Amino acid sequence: MGLIAIASLSGSPGVTTAALALAVTWPQVPGPTVVECDPSGGDIAAYWHLHSRPGLTDVAAAAAEFGTSEPEALEEGVQTIQVAGAEVRVVCAAPGGAGVRSALPTIAAPGAKVLDRPGVWTIADVGRLDWGSVAWPLVTAADATLVVVKGSLAGAAHLRSRLGDLRQAEAFGARVAVAVAPGEYSSGEVADLLLAADVHLPVIGALGRVEPIAPDPLTWRGRRAMAEWKQLAAVLLSGAAMPSRPELPVGTAGTEAGGLA
Repeated sequence: MGLIAIASLSGSPGVTTAALALAVTWPQVPGPTVVECDPSGGDIAAYWHLHSRPGLTDVAAAAAEFGTSEPEALEEGVQTIQVAGAEVRVVCAAPGGAGVRSALPTIAAPGAKVLDRPGVWTIADVGRLDWGSVAWPLVTAADATLVVVKGSLAGAAHLRSRLGDLRQAEAFGARVAVAVAPGEYSSGEVADLLLAADVHLPVIGALGRVEPIAPDPLTWRGRRAMAEWKQLAAVLLSGAAMPSRPELPVGTAGTEAGGLA
């Protein structure tokens, strides 16, 4: 059905956590497959005590052999993990990033259907979007890109400094929206900070708080956090599933989730 990219612009505000939590709370069945496309390397295999293979490099090898127009290549790298009591399909990447950097030119090539597959959704964890990140083609090809920022002045400042890059992604047809990781400011306050800085991007919600508890590395802190994730997943799906890509409305203060369209 489509591709969602999740990214940060600085620090570690919880991109992988967001990808997994959104997969768990996705309002459609089957839920999305989470694919680690972070050029700095993957974390899921280490946290869940998995081998990093099969994984992203196996997907790239299958795509190179059978063609990037064949969406079945993704199945070559899928493993299943338990996240907060639910099964989530994941494609892991090895730590360090060398495997990701070698795989992305194949699976993110123009016109590739490896991650954008019929009948299902894929969430690509592209990690930190540095200036020269090889993950940018996934951002521009995605049906929606969710940028995770810390709920702080610094988070808003980083977003403002990279607005040109995000606008360029939108010029290629990508919808770009913002979600706010826990910090001293709410999502509504971050929306106000961005508007005051003349940054017109939709702030569509807050990320529910999670904490690592073995043997399950992700556990929600109460029903409110679960509700926040479900709301964010529903808004993200609604906007990403639209056949056309109109300009996104901007969130307003006091609103914990706006809309993508």
